Amino acid sequence: MRLGKLGKVGEDGTFADNFWTWWIALQPPERVVFEGRLSRTSEADWGKMLELCRKSRVLQVMAALLWWGEALDLLNDPIGCMDWDSAVDDVRWACLQMGKAELTG
Repeated sequence: MRLGKLGKVGEDGTFADNFWTWWIALQPPERVVFEGRLSRTSEADWGKMLELCRKSRVLQVMAALLWWGEALDLLNDPIGCMDWDSAVDDVRWACLQMGKAELTG
């Protein structure tokens, strides 16, 4: 495990930046990046994301967050933790939206 490559969002080739690039690519097109953050719209079509859930893709996201968080804890990296906290918050929000869409769809 190469803990020194965790990096920060915006640092090309680091885990943090690669995670966000991957996570953004999974999002519905209605979620756009604005000022470095993904928009939060209830009008998004969550169908694609729900399909990815059925294919265990969200489990991969959760595993990546778990590994990232554990690595940050080992490094005692408070700045990196802010990027991780933002990622956890956004994944949580997206999962809540997918749950609502599944119930109403």
